Amino acid sequence: HMAGEALATNGAKLIPSVIELLSKNTESGKESKYAEYLLRRLSSIEISLQTVASYRGILKLLLKTIDGARNEKTNMVNHALSLIAGLAKHKDSKVVMINYPGLFKAVIDVALDSREIESRFQSARVLTKLAWHVKNRPIMGQTPKCVDALVAMSESTNKNLQIEAFTSMQLISIEHENKTKLAAKETLLPLLANAIAADGGKELRCQALGVILNLLRRDTFKIVGSQSDMINRLASLSVSSEVSDSNSTAALAAQCIKRLATYTRVKNAFHEDLIQAIIQMANCGRKTVMQWASKALLDQSAVASNSFYIIRDKGAMKALTCLIACQHDEVKEPALETVVNLAEHRSNAKRLASHNCLVGALVKVVDAETKGDNPVLQRHAVTAILSLVSHRNSTKRIAKHLGLVRALSRYGISAQDNDVELKRAALHGVIILAPFL
Repeated sequence: HMAGEALATNGAKLIPSVIELLSKNTESGKESKYAEYLLRRLSSIEISLQTVASYRGILKLLLKTIDGARNEKTNMVNHALSLIAGLAKHKDSKVVMINYPGLFKAVIDVALDSREIESRFQSARVLTKLAWHVKNRPIMGQTPKCVDALVAMSESTNKNLQIEAFTSMQLISIEHENKTKLAAKETLLPLLANAIAADGGKELRCQALGVILNLLRRDTFKIVGSQSDMINRLASLSVSSEVSDSNSTAALAAQCIKRLATYTRVKNAFHEDLIQAIIQMANCGRKTVMQWASKALLDQSAVASNSFYIIRDKGAMKALTCLIACQHDEVKEPALETVVNLAEHRSNAKRLASHNCLVGALVKVVDAETKGDNPVLQRHAVTAILSLVSHRNSTKRIAKHLGLVRALSRYGISAQDNDVELKRAALHGVIILAPFL
């Protein structure tokens, strides 16, 4: 017991003796309660890289322990894996350990073959620790059995094992070359969709959302977006979950929708679901989620075919109005840019001008920003109005909104002297509207 206490407080100095003791107790394949106790104590302390470098026998011994005890009682395997995870906490140790002959393979084999939840959990912990190092991610992602092990562990009904597997997968999926391999795993996307919909707790959902977000890239977004009910579940999470910070469930789900909007440049099987998801987010009343909705709508409006779809959707127009009327500048700016994009086409400008609520919201922004101190928002507001009045058929409707010409005149007079572009745009609007007053 005294030796154990000393090991816990100053384990590095005792490691040579521990290696010798463990070797004697494990060579025969028999599990020793003393060896197990020492492994347990070792796994609870942090050991520096210098210790690992000086006593490489510990890695050889741990590997031997895993191989020798795997088919018998599992406590020794669990403690050995726990110690490996502890060693892998240190940045440089991660690279040493993944390249140590046989160690990476042994950890994967336990993850794939063991029937014990604790053994699989400890192996998942090791994989997560290794995946934190950027140099290890390509190796892990390009090792088929490693990917298979992570997917298999994410299928478990044990929540802690699922979380650890998704955490490791999230880190590996940061590497660009790994995204395609993971997205191509047929069973993975249904697992992720179920994980974000199930009542498994915030941490499980966040890790699953992190994987989905990483997988949403130009060459993989169609696979993710086409997954049955994926977009609807993301939309539901974005508006129903608590928004505490940028890494909250709602914020991550909203980012996934925005990224889908970025890459969906043509109408496809899930495009309608995507637009409806953006509409839900725009009307939720939460700043962070509405900001992502505003950016998503802006991305969609940049494509001509999508802009025609948006302009004809009553829900989308109502959502755009809601975003423009939001009190937060971060939400309003992309929404105002969206109006400009949509109005590039004459037929769209006419429809926008006939939408009284939307134009009313625009006029309020223009009027309010004459007293504001955000020149970027001021320019966006005036440009949005100009994008509508530059088409003659829309000008009469716009001119009917009281106070607009007066507000534009104030911009022309009171805008900052160096903001010539804003002054010119505002006065141009006055010249166009004045004949219709």
